[in-house]
Amino acid sequence: MSGLRNSSSEFFFFQLIVDGNFRSCDLRRLDKSDQKSAVIRRFNLFRKQLKVPQNTAEFKIVINDDTRNIDVALISNEKIKDVLWKDQSTLIILAFGFRTENFTYHLLHLPDDMGKEDLDGRLHNVVSLSIGSKCEGKVLQPGQETTTFLSEKEVASRLVFSIDDLKPLFFKKPTVFIELTEVITADLIYNMISPESTLVVRNEVEKKKLVKNLRCVHERQQKSS
Repeated sequence: MSGLRNSSSEFFFFQLIVDGNFRSCDLRRLDKSDQKSAVIRRFNLFRKQLKVPQNTAEFKIVINDDTRNIDVALISNEKIKDVLWKDQSTLIILAFGFRTENFTYHLLHLPDDMGKEDLDGRLHNVVSLSIGSKCEGKVLQPGQETTTFLSEKEVASRLVFSIDDLKPLFFKKPTVFIELTEVITADLIYNMISPESTLVVRNEVEKKKLVKNLRCVHERQQKSS
């Protein structure tokens, strides 16, 4: 009988941990089979409650041709840069793959799994990155003005950035214009931009593609974690 009492006490204590309910935690009236099933159910519930929520692929993605309310833009097309530059009074542009006037020039070092191999088997995981900034209608000049502006965003200006170095640009839930390209991929967006950000694309086709690709990245990372 002492063994039964000890077992019942363990059930009592376990249920107390799960929901703190003294009346529902006494399993002594159940037979052994029911006791086992009840404990398994409660344990699974307890484990689910303790699980820390993971980052998801559920960014807010909107379609909008109006570029006047953009905080940050990721682009690879200089014509798009010209439109954004004209429409915005305060803006940060991350331009991949080209240099342009009044932008600082950098390199972005990608993780190996985001790089691509050429025909000779060499891994290419460095891409060119130009950064341009406007603040209250003023185009900031490359050099100290841009460095100071970035530091106010908690980004230390450097020749070679990592993805993590640029993450502070997206801490304050910005609205981000996305031009999805071979360089500006769902992997890059998922790993660099906060999911609380709003992503802006130009049409339904781009939105569907981005949603699909972000979910694929999310599922792949969940499987590997």
